[in-house]
Amino acid sequence: MADRRSKPTSAVRIVLILVGFAIAASAFGASKLQNNSGGTWVHAFLVSVPVVLAMATAVGVIMVVALRDKGDRMPTELGAPTEPGPTSISRSYTVSRAYRLATAGFFVCLAVGAPFFVVGALRTGPGAAVFVAWWVPIMVVVFRSWRRSSPSSLTLGSDELRVRTPGGGEQHVPLGTVSEIRWPSWGGYVQFVHESGTLQVPKQVKQLDDLVVELRRRNPSIRFDGSWPPANAPRIGVAVDRCRRLLRSRRALK
Repeated sequence: MADRRSKPTSAVRIVLILVGFAIAASAFGASKLQNNSGGTWVHAFLVSVPVVLAMATAVGVIMVVALRDKGDRMPTELGAPTEPGPTSISRSYTVSRAYRLATAGFFVCLAVGAPFFVVGALRTGPGAAVFVAWWVPIMVVVFRSWRRSSPSSLTLGSDELRVRTPGGGEQHVPLGTVSEIRWPSWGGYVQFVHESGTLQVPKQVKQLDDLVVELRRRNPSIRFDGSWPPANAPRIGVAVDRCRRLLRSRRALK
């Protein structure tokens, strides 16, 4: 039975992030609203919160609904067990170079821009200061999480998945403990659920679909939650084959 404990956790995390964003964004815009309509800053802030929260609610509902169980839509033959020989061969998978450069550039820009945001917020007023006081710690947490847990390379052995992170750390996940793979149509990560937690694998890992297939060959009990082929990695060959089969079936009916 697949472990689904992280799905409610993900939903709660989304709600908390959106609530925090609504409060920070309302504080950021309260000064401008106060200048236009008058009154105190606290009154302007309280007026802004419901409006921003209402807009964030629509986004939150969409994200939470996207967490629903899609069912196992991966062809069973792809997950069928193979001979002991092939599964004993180690396979290596790495994140694409473009993704690594883009991620590193993103954090460099944040590090360079953060002091300017802080100085500007202190000069602007309490609203901007509250927003930056929320934004800067969040970015620090995101960076630390990426450096410690985001995979930069994965090595699949016969009985374990070895994950190396940008910070140089390593995580060893026994294949027997992996219960489910979730490939959502939205978002940038594929989730490998195991008994110690959930491994977030970037979709930019080269040959990620091959990694999923090989995982299920080594552990057929792993459940795949998503559609195949993945929505973000369409295969022209698969589409052509489907069209050919459809045409043949129509000709057979005639």
